[in-house]
Amino acid sequence: MMILLLLSTAWATPVYRAYPDYGVEVVGLGLAAAGYMIDFRYRVVDPVKAAPMFDRRVKPWCEVAKSGARLMVPAPAKTGPLRQVGRKVKPGSQLFIMFANPGRHVQRGDKVTIVVGDYRFADLVVQ
Repeated sequence: MMILLLLSTAWATPVYRAYPDYGVEVVGLGLAAAGYMIDFRYRVVDPVKAAPMFDRRVKPWCEVAKSGARLMVPAPAKTGPLRQVGRKVKPGSQLFIMFANPGRHVQRGDKVTIVVGDYRFADLVVQ
């Protein structure tokens, strides 16, 4: 029984910050691809409230607090935008948005604000 408890907590992703008005919980914000990308991870709690996050017409960006720079989601020709969008997202689904970080402008410990349409995830610290 104790082993099952340890395994279940080991695989659970901790909540970095909850946004009940947006229907999501931020579960991570970190550097990826040798620091040239920023990986924003979130879990859907309420698909109805979170629906604007999945609109393909909405162009998310990452605003860097120290410089005011806006980092966009890259859209390579073969793969398209590096973000997940979907129509049938279920509660508990964990999704991502990748932002370009040219020149490794953003470093660990920097504060950023993620903007997706009208939703603002302010003062997040890059891990």
